[in-house]
Amino acid sequence: MTFTEAINKALNGEASGFDFLYNSTKNNKYYLALKYVKNEETAKDVLQEAYIRAWKNLDKLKEPEKFDSWLSQIVVNTAKNELEKRNHTQLDLRVETG
Repeated sequence: MTFTEAINKALNGEASGFDFLYNSTKNNKYYLALKYVKNEETAKDVLQEAYIRAWKNLDKLKEPEKFDSWLSQIVVNTAKNELEKRNHTQLDLRVETG
C-alpha cells in the first residue's frame, strides 16, 4: 500500500489506512521525538499527540506521498512545544522579607 492509498482509506474511515500509516512510521517518529525530548515516556506522549494532530489534519495534506516528512514536522513541532512547556519557568514575584 502507498501513502496515497492509505490516506484515501483513512479519510474514508477505513482502519487499514490508519494502521498502515501508523505502523510504517511509528518507530522512526518515536526516535525522532526521543532525539528532541531525551526521555522515553515523554517521547511516547509526544508521538501520541503528534498522531492525533496528524489524524485531525489528514484532509489538509496536499501531497499524500509526502506524509512521512509532513508527520516528521508535526513530531518535531510537538516535541518543541513539549520542551517549551516543560522548560518554561514561572517568574517568582514574591518579595523577600528579612
